[in-house]
Amino acid sequence: MTLLRVLKYPHPFLTTIAKPVDAEAENWDEITELIDNMVETMYANRGIGLAAVQVGVDKRIIVLDIPEEVEPADDDFEGTPDNDDSCTTSAGYEGILESRKEGADQDLNDNPPEDPNEEFNDDAPRYQRSQGANLVAFVNPELIEKEGKTKFEEGCLSVPGITAEVQRFETVRISALDRDGNAVEVEAEGLFAIALQHEIDHLDGVLFIDRLSRLKREYIKRKLKKAFEAEQRAL
Repeated sequence: MTLLRVLKYPHPFLTTIAKPVDAEAENWDEITELIDNMVETMYANRGIGLAAVQVGVDKRIIVLDIPEEVEPADDDFEGTPDNDDSCTTSAGYEGILESRKEGADQDLNDNPPEDPNEEFNDDAPRYQRSQGANLVAFVNPELIEKEGKTKFEEGCLSVPGITAEVQRFETVRISALDRDGNAVEVEAEGLFAIALQHEIDHLDGVLFIDRLSRLKREYIKRKLKKAFEAEQRAL
């Protein structure tokens, strides 16, 4: 398998509206190879989801491996962020970080503390990586049902160092093709629903920061562009 380059904002390809995969015309072996490379890239970047657009591919394909929420027996549970990132108060770097109550104040965190525990209170959900048990891939995913509203703190591999609260649908149903090309319908709630919406947004050229208020969105984009320009000057 091959590690792919994850595009970072402000790369113009991130605004691409991806084309549907023609299951009849495409070489499906090439599709599964791309899926496998995306999965490898997602894991290498400690993500929980990845869209083909993020790796410069104009196809409607997403992969996800959603961590499971765990109930620690005490404060010193196995796999704390200090010694093992398989278990953490954040759900990963692509997708959801912390659920918030509806109507809560939006916090912009573009300078996260070194210790993730400092960012979240004791009531914040803790998640343990599934080690592949929850790995899924969807080709041509489409939202066909959506219900309720929730707000979650999200981050993104293509927008490093930035998290912000985004409003999403609480539950969704999608139609798609699976890795083998079979038609499927999937219902999702919680982290899974949020991550699906986040990744499908990527296929439509939408970043999570595009769903913020204009003031916050422009502030973040200016900050990211300055960081990008500084990187380019250093090359």
